[in-house]
Amino acid sequence: MRVLPRWLCVVALVCGVGSLPSCASSDGDAAWIEADVKADTERILWQVTVLALERNGYPIGSGVNPNELKAVSGWRTSLAPFKGDGFRDRAHVYWQRDAQDPKRWHAKVRVERQSNENLSKPLDISYAEWEDQPDDQERARLVLNTIKALLGGEFKLNGGPSRTQRTPGG
Repeated sequence: MRVLPRWLCVVALVCGVGSLPSCASSDGDAAWIEADVKADTERILWQVTVLALERNGYPIGSGVNPNELKAVSGWRTSLAPFKGDGFRDRAHVYWQRDAQDPKRWHAKVRVERQSNENLSKPLDISYAEWEDQPDDQERARLVLNTIKALLGGEFKLNGGPSRTQRTPGG
């Protein structure tokens, strides 16, 4: 498969040409983890989303937008002394309300990942050379399971059978 230079992809988008082969974008190879959940109100949904991101170590910033039903965390960075071992990742959470049940929501979660390919100073973030890596599906599943657990729903561990979380008194 032939990959076109980014500048040509931009020109194609501006000109409205959508059939050019393989203009790789960051969302093109996204690995989304999806599930349906129940939340009594939209406010509870967003409080749980922010709490789940924080519990999983993702900084909260301006990417959390309840009006657009999406949350994009800040970068969570982990530097390492060798090229390619350091990484950064950030979580994307998108919500869509069910048309028939206003308390039912469809969640899409993705954890975007990049590795630090700097050879000379891999522990100095000012020299970092970030390269895209495949999405971290396990981290995305962890974020989604945290949301589901906080809402008191069903969740899966390592792709295994569903387990129902019991709430106190229930």
